[in-house]
Amino acid sequence: MSETNLSEISFFEIINSALTYKFTIIALSVVIFFISFIPNFIFNKNYNYKIPVYKLSNAETSEFKTFDNILNSVSSKNKISVSLIPKLTQDYLLNEFISVFEEKSVLSNTIQELLNNDQKLRTYFKINTDSSNEEISQIAKKLSNIFKIEYKFEDNRGFKDILIEYNESEKGILNDLVNKIINNINIKVLNDIEKQVNEAAKNINLNNQLQIEKLKSQAELIKGTLLLQHQKNIIALKEQSIIAKSIGISESVENIETIKQEINPNNSDQQSYSIEINTTPRFTMGYKALDAEIQIFESRDLDRLELYDDELHETIVAISQLENNTSATNLLIALNSIPKKEDFRAVRVDLNFANVVSNNFVFSYKLPLLAFICSIIILTIFFAFYRAYISYSNNSREK
Repeated sequence: MSETNLSEISFFEIINSALTYKFTIIALSVVIFFISFIPNFIFNKNYNYKIPVYKLSNAETSEFKTFDNILNSVSSKNKISVSLIPKLTQDYLLNEFISVFEEKSVLSNTIQELLNNDQKLRTYFKINTDSSNEEISQIAKKLSNIFKIEYKFEDNRGFKDILIEYNESEKGILNDLVNKIINNINIKVLNDIEKQVNEAAKNINLNNQLQIEKLKSQAELIKGTLLLQHQKNIIALKEQSIIAKSIGISESVENIETIKQEINPNNSDQQSYSIEINTTPRFTMGYKALDAEIQIFESRDLDRLELYDDELHETIVAISQLENNTSATNLLIALNSIPKKEDFRAVRVDLNFANVVSNNFVFSYKLPLLAFICSIIILTIFFAFYRAYISYSNNSREK
């Protein structure tokens, strides 16, 4: 090594240096290895955890079949009123769940509700009776930001991941918090469905009531017209009966010319009657028939005019059908067929916090391992140069 140049260190010299100072290199590397763990105790660790959110299976959606069947039946009769009510398909429930979850204000409000009512969460986040709503709201907003949605597809069966990014300070309560958030989101999906169904039932009742009022007005108008026509018919028949009696026609007469001769004799002093009409006058029936018809008209039940008029009958039938319309009731029955809040699930969620991984390089085992390897390499090279320098210095003094 007497001729060693500081700028030219051979691989053999590096190996030789490593063997010479191996205990020193290993000792220093071990010290660096443990020192590299210090950031784990100084800073909060950051973690990633993905919660797979799957569509419900066919078996799980079978409990919504009754709802969908009733909805189809009601839709055929009330297309406008129920057009906004969705069928509870696997895709709809998944997308509705995710859309509620993605709405940061909804998610934040959901978390704030939990912080207001759950004593375990209040204790963990140090919320007491003196904490203001604004402070609780800030904690809720901060927690809502740890959730993100990722979209994936697997075997043509769509599913989505809820990506959670959180630090060490939130780890202890995360499992409980996520479970309660998911339960609350499920309840909000159910509340949205209930709201739409109740709104549709309300619209059906309102629409039916408007139609009933319209038909009742129409029926009253028809009744008024029929009553007026009824009175006019009686007056007309009575007038015709008087005419028949005045000219002595008791039975039906078919020969109009004979009648004309009877009521228009060649006597200039007698009043002349004009019966220039296109059809045979009613008095030709004779006053006996006319009086009988008058009696029939007067004996009619004017409270049941629908018995004598098809249009009024059809209108009253339509009113009765609307008054007995069960569509709104059926919708509420359909709603009751859906599982209640404690059992309702819009999606399947896989919660397994054993799969948590660190999302920060400094908070993993990789940094200490890398530091250990790098320290061995650097120290080995350092001691190789150090030996070369010592050798070079000794050679210089000898010369």
